[in-house]
Amino acid sequence: MTRDDYVILLKRLLPSGLAWPREQTTYMHKLLEALSEEFARLDVRAGVDLINEMDPTTTTELLPDYERLVELPDDLQTELSASLEQRRKDIVRKLTTGGGQAPAFFVEIAAAFGYTVTIEEYFPFRAGRNRCGYRCFDVDWIHHWGIRSDQSVTLYFRAGQNRCGDRLRTSQNQGLEAVINDAKPAHTVVHFLYGGP
Repeated sequence: MTRDDYVILLKRLLPSGLAWPREQTTYMHKLLEALSEEFARLDVRAGVDLINEMDPTTTTELLPDYERLVELPDDLQTELSASLEQRRKDIVRKLTTGGGQAPAFFVEIAAAFGYTVTIEEYFPFRAGRNRCGYRCFDVDWIHHWGIRSDQSVTLYFRAGQNRCGDRLRTSQNQGLEAVINDAKPAHTVVHFLYGGP
């Protein structure tokens, strides 16, 4: 509704009598015009802006509420999400990712964040099914799987920073590990493998 529509509406709500004049030259009309200006602004705000804010791909003012709803920022988003557009994409990703357990699902998730990975599945060794040279995983490894990537950061042992028992060299990729750990089934254990096989 426009300002003039609200002026007409407010005049209809006024009680009858000489104390409530409706002519355009009166102070009452000017007061109603001033009130109608704000009502028209709120009408546009509720009709257009609220519709844009309801969609997470176009939201600006409700962005913190959407992030709270989908529990962002998590470990990955605090590292990657600086721009408004990236924050919106993170929200949409969290709302639309249905989950999965197939290796292709995790390859797609990693690819969406710019990582190239391969999945390794571990099965218990079974006589008759496996051959000589296969790894001898026991039944406890049925819920373990590996994800291999060449994109990693190598950390070296440093005196004064590391302790006795720490590895002399470790590879890690915190972004990839956060993405996969966030999407993996809760009952599985992921082993992150960096470099060649």
